[in-house]
Amino acid sequence: MIGRILCTDHWRCRFQPKSGASFDKAFIVELLDRCVKENIDTIKTENLYTFDGKPGFSLGQGQ
Repeated sequence: MIGRILCTDHWRCRFQPKSGASFDKAFIVELLDRCVKENIDTIKTENLYTFDGKPGFSLGQGQ
């Protein structure tokens, strides 16, 4: 069908470690597994990195 628009709700979450801590790949997999168990769909993931202590990404609203 031409012209059909599918609207959906979309939220974004950012998980950051406490000061001085870090996330490793195993923790990210565990976090995603917990989302699956809670029936929370994940459509995209991005790892946010710092370089020389400076964020290599844009800050989110209110950060």
